[in-house]
Amino acid sequence: MSSALIDPSTRLRDKTVLITGAASGIGRGTARVFAAQGARLVVTDVNGAALKTLADELGDSVVAWQETDVSDEAAVARLFEDAVAPLGRLDGVVCSHGILDLEDGLLENHATEVFERTLRVNLFGDYFVVRGAIPWLKEAGRGSIVLISSLASLRTPSSIAYGASKGAINAMAKTISGQYARHGIRCNVVCPGSIETPMFQRASAKHAGGTATTPSRDLATMGHMGRIGHPEDIGYAAAFLVSDESGFITATVQVVDGGVGQH
Repeated sequence: MSSALIDPSTRLRDKTVLITGAASGIGRGTARVFAAQGARLVVTDVNGAALKTLADELGDSVVAWQETDVSDEAAVARLFEDAVAPLGRLDGVVCSHGILDLEDGLLENHATEVFERTLRVNLFGDYFVVRGAIPWLKEAGRGSIVLISSLASLRTPSSIAYGASKGAINAMAKTISGQYARHGIRCNVVCPGSIETPMFQRASAKHAGGTATTPSRDLATMGHMGRIGHPEDIGYAAAFLVSDESGFITATVQVVDGGVGQH
């Protein structure tokens, strides 16, 4: 890589990147950051209408979009057949999909279907997507995979299924890195703290003092920064990990939480 400084607007130029969960929250913020930095985007989400709105917003930066339930193995296979294969190349993947069921709480009262559904989306979704991407990244001769986990994977989470799924993602990323580093493929994890997303708003509404539109004061101000993070804060971290600037970084868990983890 050249020692010249990189123009942020061209950091991801000529890179084709698949972003899941792109219609809202962290995925949407990440797609906006990647588009601004020159990436060619393949975006997917279970919400087709919101995904089309994103594709219209980002214009030519989106080279393909497809509604996909990533918990469905066959649907993910179709995503690669219909959206990735015609492009003939893939340089990066950001798995930013995820769910948090508000019934996901104490184990003794836990419903099996909540646990299964959460792992199916959060963990199996990453598994299906990354497995589908590996042959394309190998063909490119290099590539970067970024899995969006959670601070809940590093602290004691209040939600058993969500915490289990995110902790497993961290472990899976390290294994993927070890298996494919010789192919020039890197795999890293980003662990967000409290980020202003629809998921956070729903969780904070359940938390004492919060509403669906006004997050709990405790959740909003904990940490060194004294604010909730923005989806783009995670997008910038993911963009760095996909870019050539991070070419010697793999198997890491990057915390982006405004200092919450220090408390």
